[in-house]
Amino acid sequence: MTFMTVTTLTGSTMLMKDIIEARNHAINLYYFIDHQNIIADKTESSEPIIDSIEIQVTNLDFKYDLNEDKKILDGVDLEFAAHKITSIVGESGSGKSTLIKILSRF
Repeated sequence: MTFMTVTTLTGSTMLMKDIIEARNHAINLYYFIDHQNIIADKTESSEPIIDSIEIQVTNLDFKYDLNEDKKILDGVDLEFAAHKITSIVGESGSGKSTLIKILSRF
């Protein structure tokens, strides 16, 4: 018994498209690896670039789906003082990661 592999023209076209896309991604990856940063680090400076930032959050509400009743964050008030380390703790599913994702967009 002989088995033959049959490849359709559409299948070949899709495979070629995937190969070209992978090649383009590899080219982009090598560009970023070889790219020289034009912004030099200030290694000689001991002072921070930003002197002080304070973040204040007042009455933050958030839910993922507009139709969902459960709010992930409900009336959250926070203050992050400059030059201080703040920990965010809570049970699994209490919104810690969501809060960080929201704050990092600013």
